Amino acid sequence: MQYAPMSRAKGVVEVRYDPGILGRTGGAQPDQFVRGILQARSERSNFFPSKLFSDPAWDMLLDLFASQLAQVRVSVTSLCVASNSPTSTALRWISALEREGLIERRADPLDGRRIFVSLSAAGSDALDRYFDGLNGRAII
Repeated sequence: MQYAPMSRAKGVVEVRYDPGILGRTGGAQPDQFVRGILQARSERSNFFPSKLFSDPAWDMLLDLFASQLAQVRVSVTSLCVASNSPTSTALRWISALEREGLIERRADPLDGRRIFVSLSAAGSDALDRYFDGLNGRAII
């Protein structure tokens, strides 16, 4: 399954389907597709009160998926920011996602104060199957 990169026109995020990229077959940047979804979700607050839309766990999973596709490590602090929720709420969601086996925490071997978070094999597989199952339908 491929997705075309995001384009912006007059402040609107456009997501276009193009079979084959997200399936890691090469070509365009699949991490940018996922980042575009996060951006579009964030831009809802330009039109609606942000308190109406709160889904920190989904925002975290999408951020971790995009980071995995881009081969970038994510710290707990960064993931809390990506959740668009208060730190205490984000930390509870990180614990819940870890209990569900969707994410893993690992200590930074170079800095004992920092913890990295990544998708577990089960979490990565679930997101792969989710995007594959969309078959080009709109997602936001």
